[in-house]
Amino acid sequence: MSVLRDTFKEPMFLWTLAFVGVMVVVVTILQGGLLSSFGLEIKETITVPPKDKVLYPNVDYMARLYTDYGQITIDLLERAAPENVASFVYLAKKGYYDSNYWHRIVTNVLIQTGKSNKYRVENNPPLEIVKNMHFSAGTVGVANLNSSKNSHQFFIVASGASRDILKKWDGKYTIIGKVVKGQDVVDKIASIKASKSGKPSKKVRLTRVEVIESPLAER
Repeated sequence: MSVLRDTFKEPMFLWTLAFVGVMVVVVTILQGGLLSSFGLEIKETITVPPKDKVLYPNVDYMARLYTDYGQITIDLLERAAPENVASFVYLAKKGYYDSNYWHRIVTNVLIQTGKSNKYRVENNPPLEIVKNMHFSAGTVGVANLNSSKNSHQFFIVASGASRDILKKWDGKYTIIGKVVKGQDVVDKIASIKASKSGKPSKKVRLTRVEVIESPLAER
C-alpha cells in the first residue's frame, strides 16, 4: 500500500494525470459538447470542387426549395453562371442549405438565405455577370462576398420589387436562376415585416433543397 501511495505522490504521475484531464476536456470541446453549452458550434468544412466535377454536359438543372410556407421551384441557369450554379448544386447536395432560415428580408422586395452556422465553405465562385440579363420578380441572385467573389448566400426577388430598385442590381449581382413555380410562396415570405437591417420579425426555415437533373433531350 505504501508503494501505491508513493506512486500517487510522484510528480510524473501527477503531470500525466493532469495531461489526461486536459485531453478529456479537449475531446469534449471537439465533439461540440462544451461549445454547445455556450451556444457555439464547430463548423465542418466543405470544399467546392471545380464546376466540371459537379455539372454534367447535356443536363438541365433545377432546384426545389422546401420551406415552412411551401415549395419553390427554380430553373437554374447553368450556362449563364456555371461556376455559381455548380457551387449551389454541390452545396445543396451536401445539405449545406438544409434547416437554414431566411435570415434577411426586405419586405415585399426580396428574401435571402444561405447563412449556415454548421458549415464553412472553401472556394467561393467568381462574379458571373451577363449583360443582357436583368432582375425581375422570381429572379434568383447571389450575394457578393467582395468585388470579385460571391458568397454562398442567395436571394429571390419578390413580386413587389419595383423596377427602380431592380435596375440597381443589374450588372452588380450574379443571376443563377428563375422561379418557375411557387412565386406565391416567395411573396408570402417576403411579406413578413423586417427591421431596417433586414432581420425578419418571424423565423421561416428553408428546410431542404432538392436538386433535379434532367437530360436536355427530354425537355
